[in-house]
Amino acid sequence: MAEPRWTPEAEAAVAKAPFFIRGVARRAVLKAAEAEGVEPAMVMNNQVLQEASVRRPREPEDMAEMPGVRRWQLKRYAADLVAQVARFDGGGA
Repeated sequence: MAEPRWTPEAEAAVAKAPFFIRGVARRAVLKAAEAEGVEPAMVMNNQVLQEASVRRPREPEDMAEMPGVRRWQLKRYAADLVAQVARFDGGGA
């Protein structure tokens, strides 16, 4: 019996996640934190960024179901993070 393998699409998604977290999303979080004078984890912590890299939210409301996202974070920062996901996935904005 052949060993189970991931599809090429799944492998590509996994390969993107670390860069999304370290690069694209992290820069957006740092920029927002600097603008508001708060620690980056107050904007979005690494757990939320990891979850976003897996779930790829398309609307701010999609983030409401993600663990670790507070209502005030959803209102303040979710739209920007969703835009970062879209840019990263080649969806424009």
